[in-house]
Amino acid sequence: EPNILRTAQILIDVKIAMPILLGREAVIRERMADLRITLESAAIVDPAHSSQGSGYADELYRLRKRKGVMRSQAGELVLNHNYFGSLMVALGDADALVGGLTQHYPETIRPGLEVIPVREGLRRVAGVYTIPTNHGMYFTADATVTMEPSPEVTCVVATLATHHAHRYATSR
Repeated sequence: EPNILRTAQILIDVKIAMPILLGREAVIRERMADLRITLESAAIVDPAHSSQGSGYADELYRLRKRKGVMRSQAGELVLNHNYFGSLMVALGDADALVGGLTQHYPETIRPGLEVIPVREGLRRVAGVYTIPTNHGMYFTADATVTMEPSPEVTCVVATLATHHAHRYATSR
């Protein structure tokens, strides 16, 4: 996806992140060349050929076996970039996952909800969006999967977004 590649370049240029691009390396490099993007410090990982795939499948099976996922199915699911990327985040191999540009929202968020644990003491998830601009970083948030959130839920989401922004500011 060209927008993902351009975003990855911006993240590198403004020193926000070191992107990990998921997909077939030859295809990604061809698209990078078409867009005249180098992404020299980005890693490219093909879930179908990753040495971590088996370990990720084991972890997915461990997490989901009581929810109907068989070991063979876990091996197939980790080939899906959303599952693979979510497992990278859950296991500490990546800090965040960007997705959803070419898929419906439920297909993008479901893997994350299935493998990334909710922080201790919380019962809901929320989306926090980081927007780099020439004037600084902006953080926006929404209740993501909570339809018509109550004022209390909205307050929790705002508080979590504030914590996220603070973590970002103190990690720089």
